[in-house]
Amino acid sequence: MAQNINNQNPQDFHTFMNYPQPPNTPGIIVPQRVYRRATGQNGFNPLPPIRFFANGFLGLHLESALVPGNELDNAETTPPLSETNIRPHAYLISQWPGYDEWTMLNALTANLGNRPVTLAQIANQAATRVQQFYNDMLHATGGDPHWALQNIPFRALSLVELRNVSQGSWQPVLCHSPT
Repeated sequence: MAQNINNQNPQDFHTFMNYPQPPNTPGIIVPQRVYRRATGQNGFNPLPPIRFFANGFLGLHLESALVPGNELDNAETTPPLSETNIRPHAYLISQWPGYDEWTMLNALTANLGNRPVTLAQIANQAATRVQQFYNDMLHATGGDPHWALQNIPFRALSLVELRNVSQGSWQPVLCHSPT
């Protein structure tokens, strides 16, 4: 069963405290448990986070990321998804508070045809996978009533960044905008 986030070490979670100053996000950063990579990846050096800015602000609404032509800044840049950018696919891992870990293999594609994916395409892939997680878990009972997905509409979620948490694996940092 998933653990409640109360009485846990704050460094074990993605929070606003991971930023040098309080970030100007469209809501509250979802306190996901930070994925701990498997042993045996001693030489792993994480790539820089892939951040999503819309209209100059950190965070892109997931519903916007699902459609082409969204308001994403620098949409045509091509951030790497692996050190060599040779690995064709990457895992996506979600550890939503109160729910068991959710992992999707081949969730992010590094290349489309012979071209590296753009930031807009990565945002679209991540939003599609987060929506799949959301739909998969929507009717499951979570262990933390404050973060029960039944009480959080998908339209209230934004993608802040993707963090490279292990070789070939990324974890989305999400934000919830209560209405």
